[in-house]
Parts: sequence; structure tokens; C-alpha cells
Amino acid sequence: WYTEKTCTIKGEVNFPGEYSISRGERLSSALERAGGFTEYAYLKGAFFTRESARRAQQERLKGFIDRLEADILRAQIKLAEGSLSEDAAKAAKQSLTAKRELVRKTRASQATGRVVIVLDSLDKFKGSKYDLELEDGDTLTIPPVPGTVNVMGSVYNPTSIVYTQGKRVDFYLNKVGGPTPDAEKGEMYIVKADGSIISKTQKGKFGILWDTEENRWVSGGFMSARIEPGDSILVPSKVTRFVWKREIKDWTTILYQLAITAGTIAVLY
Repeated sequence: WYTEKTCTIKGEVNFPGEYSISRGERLSSALERAGGFTEYAYLKGAFFTRESARRAQQERLKGFIDRLEADILRAQIKLAEGSLSEDAAKAAKQSLTAKRELVRKTRASQATGRVVIVLDSLDKFKGSKYDLELEDGDTLTIPPVPGTVNVMGSVYNPTSIVYTQGKRVDFYLNKVGGPTPDAEKGEMYIVKADGSIISKTQKGKFGILWDTEENRWVSGGFMSARIEPGDSILVPSKVTRFVWKREIKDWTTILYQLAITAGTIAVLY
């Protein structure tokens, strides 16, 4: 018994819609049938989702929540036993509060099934490592160029800022008043429009960063990283950072595994 398999192409293509797919067919083939990109297509903001990826991501999310809840239970037992010093008990209570809040917020989010891909003109994209073999239910959404950049977390005015060409991280942080006193400045992140992540810890030993757009090294490290339309800048708090670091060692790993979108990040923050 054969069940027709389909993929969906949305947004800035000439013929958006649902397309039947054959065994072994790749994304570039579906894009060709969709008539290619329109002149308004923002390829860097392409959003590709896959059901098998969503299920795997949701399992990781559940595992993360389970670990946090187990740790909360262990901490509650220690507090009840009264075996901690006064300072240790105070720190434990603070950590418990942050963890409970993180569990609550994480439960409110859902894995998207997003798979990070890098689109290009069809002649260059075809045969690239991102030209994935299609699965039933795959969806690709190509947005128009967004006009804003999101700045979230421990800043004085978390909001969306109108995109200004050529401006970098420091420009957008200044627009929202900069980090608050409880901000963990050394753990800031950029979630790019394509879902990939740049963290401040990637700045290198000498405070310089490779600019992929200009193909040159730029001084100033993370704060001089180029921001593009649809990017999100995240500034975690010191308490949140402590919890994340203790529980999952590297928050960027969870962000990547869950393929978190700006909307989901807003829930977590």
C-alpha cells in the first residue's frame, strides 16, 4: 500500500504550495518545481522543519526538564535535612527558585523540528550539503526581509529594534539601554535568522572575530559581530546562567538541539 508523501514550500517562492515527492528527491528539486525564489526572498531567514527532528528535539527537551526536576527534588531533600550551612542554604533556595521558573517556562515551549539550513541561489544550492533528501511532511518557509533585530534577556528595555545596515552588537545593546546589573555579560549569544548561534565565548583569545560577510578579521570580538535582519541578541542573567551551566554545561547545545526560534526564546526569557 503506497501513501503519497509530500513537502510544503511557503513564502517567497513563485509557486508556493504542497508538492508530492518521490524517493530520494532533494530540496533543490522541490524548489525548482516551486519556480525558485522571488526577488523579496530572505534566504538567510529560511525556516526548514522536519517531523522526525521535532520528535527528537522534544525528547531532548523532556530529558532536560526531567533532569532539572530531579535536581530540584534532591535540593529540597538537602534543605529539609538541614545539613547545609546558612550561606549554602540561601544559595540553594535561590537556585531552586530559578530552576522551578526555568522548568515552568520550558514546559511552555515546544520543539519546532527546525533544521538549520543555508540557502543560496538554486545553481549554488543544488548538490550542497544543505540540499537535503526530503522526508514526508517537510516544510520550508522563506520569509521576506525582516526589518527588525530582537534584543532580549537582562537588558533595560527588551524589545525589537529597527534594523540598521552595517551595525553590530554594541549598537543594538546601546539602543535598549545596555545590560542590567544582573546580566551575565560574558555569556551573551546571537541567534542568527537561520537558527545558528554565535556566543561570546567564541570570540577567540585575542578579542577578534572572523566576519563571514566581509571575509576579514574584525577587532572587538563579540561586540563587533555583524548583525543582520531577523537576528536576536540574548543577554542571560547571572542566576539563569548559573542554573544552565550547572545543569547542561553548554546552553548553546540546547539552543541548537531544540532549534529554538526567537518566539520560543522570548518564552524562556
